[in-house]
Amino acid sequence: MSIEESVKKIAEEKFSECGYVFANWYEADERLNRMACPFIMTLVPVSGSILRKNGRKKNGETLMIGFFDKVPKGASGEDNEKVYNRMRELAEDFIDEVDKSGVFEPLPEEIAYQPWVEKFTDIVTGVVITLNLRMIGGC
Repeated sequence: MSIEESVKKIAEEKFSECGYVFANWYEADERLNRMACPFIMTLVPVSGSILRKNGRKKNGETLMIGFFDKVPKGASGEDNEKVYNRMRELAEDFIDEVDKSGVFEPLPEEIAYQPWVEKFTDIVTGVVITLNLRMIGGC
């Protein structure tokens, strides 16, 4: 199973109340109007690395994963803050599930996030995290 498939499995099994999409920026924007909300979005890998050791290879990927919900255009700061905080908590829970999955090497203690307020064609607010994921096993 690939890194993306493993992330999707965690999202769909542990966060069934959320929609899920794996896409590039353009495709994600196009699909938002059909997405269940809130939703988790994994973007095409930002970067990756190949660990070569003992004649074996092991892939690692840096993924941007967003946690979003729709807000009305021009929503108040207070309304955006409520959605932002709820999506940050969803991201925290997702990080915990990735770590508990036993599929990936342990994540660092501190993971940065970026708030997104009123983005995309369908207006959404949330947070985006960047995770460096490498599956357990291999080299």
